[in-house]
Amino acid sequence: MEILDGMGWSGTRSEPKVVETAAGKKSVCVIGAGASGLTVIKEVTSLGHTAMCFEENCRIGGVYTKSYDRTMLTTSSLLTAYSDYSDGQEDRPKFWSDEEYLRYLDGFASEFELYERVAFRSSVRSVTKCGKTGKWLVTVALGGSYTWPHRSTFLVGKRVSAEARERAAKTGAAVLKEFYEKAAAQGFEAVKSSFVYEYVDHVTGETRTMDPSDAARAEVQTFAFDSVAVCTGTNTWASLPKFEGQDEFVAAGGTIVHSENYKKPEIFKGQRVLVVGAGESGSDICNEIAEEADKVAIAVRGKHGHLIPRKQADGRVTDLNTNRCRYSNPYVLGDWVGYVNQMAKKFVAKYGGGKHVDQSERAVLQKIGELNMSQGTSAFSKFGCKNEGFVTAMVTKGAELHRDTFVLKPHKAVFADGSEFVADAVVACTGYKNAFPMFDDASVRDDVVCAASGATVKDLNTCYGKNPRKLYKQIFCPLFPSGELAFFGFARPAFGSIPPTAEMQSRFYALVLDGHITLPDTKDM
Repeated sequence: MEILDGMGWSGTRSEPKVVETAAGKKSVCVIGAGASGLTVIKEVTSLGHTAMCFEENCRIGGVYTKSYDRTMLTTSSLLTAYSDYSDGQEDRPKFWSDEEYLRYLDGFASEFELYERVAFRSSVRSVTKCGKTGKWLVTVALGGSYTWPHRSTFLVGKRVSAEARERAAKTGAAVLKEFYEKAAAQGFEAVKSSFVYEYVDHVTGETRTMDPSDAARAEVQTFAFDSVAVCTGTNTWASLPKFEGQDEFVAAGGTIVHSENYKKPEIFKGQRVLVVGAGESGSDICNEIAEEADKVAIAVRGKHGHLIPRKQADGRVTDLNTNRCRYSNPYVLGDWVGYVNQMAKKFVAKYGGGKHVDQSERAVLQKIGELNMSQGTSAFSKFGCKNEGFVTAMVTKGAELHRDTFVLKPHKAVFADGSEFVADAVVACTGYKNAFPMFDDASVRDDVVCAASGATVKDLNTCYGKNPRKLYKQIFCPLFPSGELAFFGFARPAFGSIPPTAEMQSRFYALVLDGHITLPDTKDM
């Protein structure tokens, strides 16, 4: 079995490569180079462990490498930034655009020399556990993954030259124009998996070619690690339900698209659009489409998330409007406290002053209070929606809200209360599902895969990722009390940000690997 020296990638393909690490330290496979994956790399290497990261995309950034054109984060810069890397504007928190956040991540990766530990365009095909050696065998297709062009593809890092930066901007403008023209003519699904284009590497500044056929030529290699950190995120695999009557709707000329494939509102110009779902992305998308469409309706099943605007009436970012006193109220009084709070906010929005708020914003804040009160929710009883977009669409653009199930018919949606909405298109903002295909077809070596817990192949497949929030500390698979299988980026605060949460989890994980923290046994986890 060949030893992998340092971060080299060369060697034979017949045997797994054991990733070498310092005495007493662990080798860690990090899957995904989004916000969570980057902080895992940083924290484990800071304690002397070896980390190798595999990222399918050609750049860092995770979910923000495929976001729609006007994406704005729903948590402020102050509560999204890592604790050890400042944007220098703590006294002026704002809501970053996706491109601003990608630049922040690039600065973080450059500052802590993380790029050297990431293999881009590399897809993890399987992760297996060897019962004899105790190693995790990770099979990777190196360098052949394909991603369709996105604005972020041409957003180069701070390391590249001015010439490469200019080249990236020109290349990106031409490529994106051609891509969207072909998508409009041939269909997005057909084009996004077959389009060949050039891009500028965001780390080196070199011009490269992205070709779907590269996957067939990729080198497939298996590496042996001591631990695996899964950082694939919650927004990777779209969840698109089968709507009742959708075949009739589509046959009559209607279109149905998942928000994953939504990029700009102009494609819905002059149409009547039904937006299904009012989460944070759905709320933004609804408001964008309402600017171009003839009419928009929002469909939610029952209660939408408890609405919190990005900014307060005084212009401050909302996620800083918190204190321990607020969260020390008895849980049973949560809804009552929330109701009084909403009533007060509604009153202030209607009658109060505030130089930062114009009349339309005041009407939106008032409507938020009305909607929260009408469904009887509070921050204590309902997951939050830190986005007032669909409310803005209702107040300023005449969007309709339907809290009912619906059936699609030719050219329309019919709701359970009997009301109808004539529709040309349906945009499904129905979220994503947790899925970990790298484990699905893994042939685990030997039946008993963890002597400490007695875990079998069947137990292992059950543990893998069906609901990461049920893991110990929302990180560790209980079948491995040594902490060798960990998940990051799945612990989502009700009103907060994932990256700093993942940062704290990463530090805990690094201390477990280092032996400073000992996890409970399987039954106690």
